[in-house]
Amino acid sequence: LTDETARVLNTAGIDWTKAVMYRTVASDLSDININEYDMLVFFSHQGIKSLFQNFPKFEQGDKKIAVFGVSTKQAAEEAGLKVDIMAPTKETPSMTMAIEKYIKATQK
Repeated sequence: LTDETARVLNTAGIDWTKAVMYRTVASDLSDININEYDMLVFFSHQGIKSLFQNFPKFEQGDKKIAVFGVSTKQAAEEAGLKVDIMAPTKETPSMTMAIEKYIKATQK
C-alpha cells in the first residue's frame, strides 16, 4: 500500500483496513549446486535476500546476474552483485528478450 493509495482512499471517505495477503519466504535451496549455473535471474529483492540466505558465502565471480525491475537491481547492487542484464527496458520489455539480447551481443 502506497501513501498515495491510502490518501486517495481516505479522501474518498472509504472505510478500509490494511491486511497482509501473502508472505514471501525463501525456499530451501541447499540441494542445488549453484556453481552449475552460468546465470542467476532475479525478479524481486526477496530473490536476492534468498540467495544469500541459502548461500551465505556466495561470490559472483564470472556468474552473470539478470534482474527485473529497479528495486531488484538496487537490492542486487547493495548486496555487492554486478548486474549484467536488466529488464524491463524500452528495447527489452521482458526478461526473455533481455537475456536473448545479452547472448547475441556476447557472441559477436
